[in-house]
Amino acid sequence: EGGCRFPVLMTLVHMSVKLVLAKRAGMVGQRRGEPPPHVSWRTWFVYAGPVGVTTALDVAASNASLFYVSISIYTVVKSTTIVFVLFYSVLYHLQKCTAPLVVSVLIISAGVVLASMGNADQPVDALGFVLVFFASATGGYRWALTELLMKDLGTKKMNSLMTIYVISPAAVVGLIPLTVW
Repeated sequence: EGGCRFPVLMTLVHMSVKLVLAKRAGMVGQRRGEPPPHVSWRTWFVYAGPVGVTTALDVAASNASLFYVSISIYTVVKSTTIVFVLFYSVLYHLQKCTAPLVVSVLIISAGVVLASMGNADQPVDALGFVLVFFASATGGYRWALTELLMKDLGTKKMNSLMTIYVISPAAVVGLIPLTVW
């Protein structure tokens, strides 16, 4: 039916390009006297590495799920990511769990589900559903870990480019076995 037959490979290429560009930007920053953040081995193994691996798992599972479910079903299930972000943020004490916050998250998720339900009248493949749900859970975990990484390194040193600089090596390494598989 068309489409890319090797979506995880394309994601690996995408992440590899991001890795090269982020490293290049880091070198440009060094020339201007702005060195990239120093990442200790502990920080890398506790935060940056797991963020990269969960990024790889999220993207790979999301891409693979599209072989089994429609975009509408994907959107409905993937809208649970915000619930997982809240769950992990509360678990790691990044966010205080309050009733208004929980209600807001549930309203946002319900809104996305309702907006997508009109097109979701196709049967749902169990494997596709599990893949999207797994991608949502790992995506929520990734965002909580990213927040922990930024706190560990100091948010003044971190911006989106430097975050990519730190996590992209692990994302590329995490995607290699998934691409081969």
